[in-house]
Amino acid sequence: MVLGIASSVSVALAIVLVRNLWGYAYSNDKEVVEYISRIMPIIAVAFLFDDMQCVLSGVVRGCGLQSIGSYVNLSAYNLVGIPAALCFAFIYHLGGVVSNH
Repeated sequence: MVLGIASSVSVALAIVLVRNLWGYAYSNDKEVVEYISRIMPIIAVAFLFDDMQCVLSGVVRGCGLQSIGSYVNLSAYNLVGIPAALCFAFIYHLGGVVSNH
């Protein structure tokens, strides 16, 4: 857990620190670069939670409780994640990060 937390925090910190430069790998358009710099902190937080899920899934697998881990993953992604994504996208129309313009 400590190694998982240390690695996820270091990668998330790196994502946040290079957020203003990352967009130039994809485009020279200033609007695209600004949009990417605004969305990178959200990606960093998502990375933190996803990394913890991977570590805890490995712990459950190492304890010999693969069936419990598979049910938790199945329910988390299919019963919570997909309906939440559909609601956010098509009912609430959240989309990406809103522009300040």
